[in-house]
Amino acid sequence: MVRLASTERAERMPARGMAQFLLSYFGYATFGLLVAGLWATVASISAVLVLLPLFIARWAFGQYHAQQRSYDATIAALCQAVETKDYYTRGHCTRVSLASTMIAQEIGMGAERLRAIRYAGMLHDVGKLGVPTKVLQKDGPLTEEEFAAIQLHPMRGLEIVRGIDFLDEAFAGIMHHHERHDGRGYPMGLAGDEIPEFARVIAVADAFDSMTSDRSYRGARPVEVAVAELHKGAGSQFDPEMVAAFVRALEREPWQPPRKASPPPCDETETTTKDHDDPTMPIEVVGGS
Repeated sequence: MVRLASTERAERMPARGMAQFLLSYFGYATFGLLVAGLWATVASISAVLVLLPLFIARWAFGQYHAQQRSYDATIAALCQAVETKDYYTRGHCTRVSLASTMIAQEIGMGAERLRAIRYAGMLHDVGKLGVPTKVLQKDGPLTEEEFAAIQLHPMRGLEIVRGIDFLDEAFAGIMHHHERHDGRGYPMGLAGDEIPEFARVIAVADAFDSMTSDRSYRGARPVEVAVAELHKGAGSQFDPEMVAAFVRALEREPWQPPRKASPPPCDETETTTKDHDDPTMPIEVVGGS
């Protein structure tokens, strides 16, 4: 059975997944040996000794998965609330989460941290809920006060999700994903290794998806152009290690750009004309109020 399963799945299952797959079969074999050994000594009582703990474990496992589904539903609801503010950024949270996970896998993050970075990618822009819609949708340059409101959105995001205990390390990614490697980012001006690892991952994923998605003010950039921009910003805006990891991941698993966005329906006329995530189209700021 192991040989057949390995033959059928080897081409589409990564080495780590194959190892876990084979380990589970060895676990089942050990469990079968335990049942046989107990049956030889205590006969029918072995059914109670074995099946009762098994049923308890199955119930606990079901509870765990129900909890995970509840977590995912909470995250999805928050993402939907954020994306209703802008027709052209719908799906952005999901794609940033996917790209962040690709980078995290490439640099060797464990299962628990992978789950946390997936949540962080989904919620990285949740702070936009605390930014006035008229600022997010403003046509033309922003005033210094309006740009300050944009720069506060990572901190607003932390305030919104602070009470969600299961996010763990995701808090750091949400708070610092607009820091720059050269220290010129926001909200705290951290630089280099001062920036939490989650934030360095999300910064690359966030910019990449922004560039490869349609916006009201421009069409989607080709993947090759976006990758070139990431290389251009490596060492200044982005962590070079994260850029290199993402490029390796893209070579192994090509990116599927989102479908071309159709013009919004007439009852959804609010669309952003600038994108603070797009390194190729920086927001213009003018003095005064």
